[in-house]
Amino acid sequence: MFDPVVVSLSIEADSVRALVTQGRRVSRWGSLPLEPGLVKDGLVAHTEEVGAAIRQLLDSLKVKGPAVTGMSGFHSVHRFLTLPHMPRDLMEKAVLKEASGIMPLSLEEAYFSWQFLFTKDGQDQVFALSVPRELVDAQVQAIIHGGTRASSMDLKPLALARAAYQKDAIIVSLEADSLDIVLVVGAIPQAMRSIPMRLGDPRRAGREDQVVEEVERTLKYYQASHPESPLDLSLPLVLVGQLAQDEALAGAIVSRLGRPLAPLSPPLSYPSHLPLPVYAVNLGLAMKTLSLPSLNGQEGNLHPINLNILPPVYQLPRRTMVQVAAMPGVLLAFALLLPLYQFTTGTVRGTGQAQEQLQRLQQQLQVRRISERRIDELSKTLEAQMARKAELQLRLNSLGEGRKSFSRSLSVAARDALPPGAHLISTNFSRKERVVKGKPLGYDTMLSLSGEAPDSATVFQFSNNLKASNRFRQVWVESIVQKPNGLEFNIKATQ
Repeated sequence: MFDPVVVSLSIEADSVRALVTQGRRVSRWGSLPLEPGLVKDGLVAHTEEVGAAIRQLLDSLKVKGPAVTGMSGFHSVHRFLTLPHMPRDLMEKAVLKEASGIMPLSLEEAYFSWQFLFTKDGQDQVFALSVPRELVDAQVQAIIHGGTRASSMDLKPLALARAAYQKDAIIVSLEADSLDIVLVVGAIPQAMRSIPMRLGDPRRAGREDQVVEEVERTLKYYQASHPESPLDLSLPLVLVGQLAQDEALAGAIVSRLGRPLAPLSPPLSYPSHLPLPVYAVNLGLAMKTLSLPSLNGQEGNLHPINLNILPPVYQLPRRTMVQVAAMPGVLLAFALLLPLYQFTTGTVRGTGQAQEQLQRLQQQLQVRRISERRIDELSKTLEAQMARKAELQLRLNSLGEGRKSFSRSLSVAARDALPPGAHLISTNFSRKERVVKGKPLGYDTMLSLSGEAPDSATVFQFSNNLKASNRFRQVWVESIVQKPNGLEFNIKATQ
């Protein structure tokens, strides 16, 4: 009865889903449909409309307070880093340096977070993650419009791995417009991919083909990177998401991949009519703070990666300055009551003793008045600082809105130009000064697109489509690298 109530919130393209837990018990859940276009490729494009849906859903569930929320894996990049063993206070700088060399990391365009995992053979293993700022900022604003705050944020693929609660498995999440694939090996999500679903093909066979193709691509990529550890053919599939309830689609996928199907069985208490696949992300979010039995019966979280990717600027304060400043006053008031009680209920033994006690009481009251004035001063100072912070934040939002809107429009233009068979891994923006004949003529916006394609003709078709969109001043193919599963390419364009 003393376990805290946890509200988990997942925003999908077609709905908002919430689940309420207390300890390991699921008490209630619900979802609310969203109009098409409010959320696209993980980006909340209309924060106020989505916020109104969040408010309506939480009101219907009769819950208040902050929520644990899941962030789409679209355009996020993760890496496992190996560093020499070092003290923890030196690790932050070392992680940033190592990550900047192997990840498309721009702290102006993405939020970066990391977690130490373990030390093996004298080397530290670290998980690093980069998530686009515009996706995180938009989702936080939608939640604020919904009348609540985010207490923490997790990547949806990590939440799915936690909900599946398998030491080794392939988790496949099938939603209306997205496909998430998480490969868990040795209790660690080794590969995570978030891919748009082809909505243009309404046939079940079209969705089936894409799921099978992307799962096999993920397994081949992992196997090529880990030839010393072949994947077991008995590695099970865990199918979740809205479309996983389509038994014909699920059966076809399992049959074509030739792997056993494992049910989603999180170690929680829940009613039998809870549609587990639909609320898989919520379940994984709810399990973030729980100490759970591992597969060998010991206590501890099975999946060691447990990041809070919510940027510090959005995190809830632990305790305000007013609360801290008021505590001495409360203690002082309590201390004053005891002498006063003793004074009024005791027997006064002589005028001199009574006068001495009166003087002490007056001194204590004077100290209390000084403390109260100090608390008032601190409160006013804090209010002024918070008002100044709000003013600066409004100015910063106003300045950044134009840049975000411009970058978002270029990202949409790039995705619209993708030919069949190609998909993007990352999209990064940078600014470059334009100099003509030694004279600066302003700045160019540089767009760097990294992705995969089956052949070079598809890569150059993508480049030609970008040129034909008339959104870019220059477009060129920076590199094409042959990989076991196809080609990896990098295209750059300037605006």
